[in-house]
Amino acid sequence: MKFKLLFSLLFCALSTALWATNPTKTTDMGGEVDVYVTYTPAEEVTLFLGEELTFANFLTPENGLFDACNTVIGAAYTPHPNIALEAAYEFLYANATCMEHVLKLSAMPQVSLGDFSLSLQETGQMTYAVPENAYLWHLVSKLTLAYAIPETPLSPYAYVEMTNPLEAAPASWYDELCYRAGLDWAVNEHNTLGLYYEFSHTPDSYFHLIGIGYTLSF
Repeated sequence: MKFKLLFSLLFCALSTALWATNPTKTTDMGGEVDVYVTYTPAEEVTLFLGEELTFANFLTPENGLFDACNTVIGAAYTPHPNIALEAAYEFLYANATCMEHVLKLSAMPQVSLGDFSLSLQETGQMTYAVPENAYLWHLVSKLTLAYAIPETPLSPYAYVEMTNPLEAAPASWYDELCYRAGLDWAVNEHNTLGLYYEFSHTPDSYFHLIGIGYTLSF
């Protein structure tokens, strides 16, 4: 019954994303590979280092197969089971034409509902774009629903993430809206594999992405 409920929510989220498609916008698709290493020196503290490679623009490969590389380093602190705090630095390199330094501070209330978990992550984000020599400020809101299938190592999840500009007079009320549905497989205590589909859109374009991930935990 719970699994059917999660499937219905996933279906509704993806249906909403596809229903919102505007044929006047450009559409493309691509793939992504994520590799993360996490270390938990104390019960409340987790350190993480990650690399995200995006192979985009399969339909219009003007810049080649490789699109972007993200390096992420950060720390998470859980002072209470229902709240998590996180700080991270991210370096983005895209097609030799764009380099960005990103600082993120976030708070995430979370609640467990039996085998389900629900969280809302609010992130303040400052981006320094190197070529443009410009600072950009955003508020990123991410709502996640996950389900741990009993007596299995599988955890399906879905989230919607909205990136809002914090400018005085932005050109649009959002910079990006992203929907993701995925499945995590805890192979053992230290190794987790993931598979996901993501649909995102900006005021000018749509993007479909299939991704795989691997996390090594200590």
